[in-house]
Amino acid sequence: MPKTKTLKKRIPILDELRGFTVLLMVVYHAAYSWAYIFGLPFSYSMMTVLYPIHYAIPLPFVFISGVCTKLSRSNLRRGLLLLIPALLINIVTIFLDTYITGIVIYFGVINMLSIVMILYGLCGKYLEKLPALPSFIVCVILFSLTWGIKRRYVGIFGIKLFDMPGFLYNTKFLFPIGFPHEGFYSSDYFPLLPWLFLFLAGAYFASVMKTSSLMKSEKLYRSHSRILSFIGKNALYIYIAHQPVICGLTYVILLLFQKG
Repeated sequence: MPKTKTLKKRIPILDELRGFTVLLMVVYHAAYSWAYIFGLPFSYSMMTVLYPIHYAIPLPFVFISGVCTKLSRSNLRRGLLLLIPALLINIVTIFLDTYITGIVIYFGVINMLSIVMILYGLCGKYLEKLPALPSFIVCVILFSLTWGIKRRYVGIFGIKLFDMPGFLYNTKFLFPIGFPHEGFYSSDYFPLLPWLFLFLAGAYFASVMKTSSLMKSEKLYRSHSRILSFIGKNALYIYIAHQPVICGLTYVILLLFQKG
């Protein structure tokens, strides 16, 4: 089982940044649920305000997950363990979609992270032989070029360079890679392209930082927020639990108001 070289100490700022992105995610998903599941009028204005952070939330989350490959003794084991709740989320949301429209998840962020961790666990020892800084730059470029893959084009984020071949989107089995078929829908959709490259960029960034003098500074290892650090360390549990909690509490509150 391949193991990657790990950083000597856990870096609190990584957990704190991840905790902050998880908080933003919870707020956004609450507004989303209130708008598109419960149809609460005030939530639509909330969605208008929060929509700009829709793409900002996963960027640091996935990047930090890549950085944390250097904190794991076995990314393969980590990915296999993460695959279990990912598949459970798929099964449960597909079942619930019969009763609550718009909740189904076929390939969400947990699915994507579990697969890229497994791939990194299998291929990490080969990837680490590549020079870190050039590899980081290449991964950032590939991430930007493949950003529009699910929208059937290659470009620099929103700037289209050329269209992708249509046949890639005609099958119903390539959506995990980034080729969704006509009519495909997943309320949480994070295909391997482009997110694999952002994850790898995080891993190579960690390799670059290992040789930096910054890693020797004690300031880097100081905790700034216990709450954010706690949330960051428990991001998976919060991700799994937050939607059922939000929907459950909202349903109970609405029932109480109707009775009142």
